[in-house]
Amino acid sequence: MKHINTHSSFFVADPIQWAATQWGHSELGDLRRTRQAVKLGAAIAEQSAASLPKQTDSWGELKAAYRLLNEEEVTYERLSIPHWQATKRQTEVISEVVLFVRDTTELNFNSHEALQGRGYIGDGSCYGFLIHTYLAVLPDAYNPGIVGLAYQMVWARPQILKHRETVIQRKKRRNEGDIWAESLEAIG
Repeated sequence: MKHINTHSSFFVADPIQWAATQWGHSELGDLRRTRQAVKLGAAIAEQSAASLPKQTDSWGELKAAYRLLNEEEVTYERLSIPHWQATKRQTEVISEVVLFVRDTTELNFNSHEALQGRGYIGDGSCYGFLIHTYLAVLPDAYNPGIVGLAYQMVWARPQILKHRETVIQRKKRRNEGDIWAESLEAIG
């Protein structure tokens, strides 16, 4: 895999084995879904820059991927938590410095007015979601690498009607500073 560190303890020679350590314990309501998640994770890891139709080997595999991702029990959190836990376990055994690089990405869903839960993004003229991400990386100058995704939270800023909120209400409202604090707490 191109995006995984080639540091000897983290090199991924077998994408299926790597995916099994990431998603093999996912609680997806059915063992067959967990096996399919591992298979799909390995396919995505092998061709991380490709689209899902190119990552799957056949039309049947693509349909199976979409069917899996459309299951009610297969959620973002249920797929992410095992990976976050695996990343945390890896960072705990590394004898080197591990940095947790954070970033916020804005997803603009301005044209999807029926989408529930959107909040304002940017200067407040667009609507969508914010994805707050912590990526665990090894900063070694000679052998840098990605350990994994340590945590990620999707969040929507609430819409605030100007001059309709008191200072006390504003201070009680959850804000991005709270999100970063919650993320750090989740990482440990």
